[in-house]
Amino acid sequence: MLDISRCQSNLNETIVSLYKMLKITTSIEVVLARNVNGLNNSLVDQFWISLGECRSLRVLDIAYSGDISNKATNMGNAIAFNAKKKGVL
Repeated sequence: MLDISRCQSNLNETIVSLYKMLKITTSIEVVLARNVNGLNNSLVDQFWISLGECRSLRVLDIAYSGDISNKATNMGNAIAFNAKKKGVL
């Protein structure tokens, strides 16, 4: 489990670290990123690709971290790709 809720660090570095962690780990099951100001609007394509490829992740909680409506397609594609790869997201 990784909990970065209320994180106040450099947002770009946080996002890069998140998608790299999702790409290389095979055991992460829960990522909590609640109340991280501006996170959702700043999520890049590499994050969504890594999310789709991460077969161990079961929970991604990005509540109260900004508007996600402009990323709905990215999220849907990541979830669909995850299911195709036999993930549990």
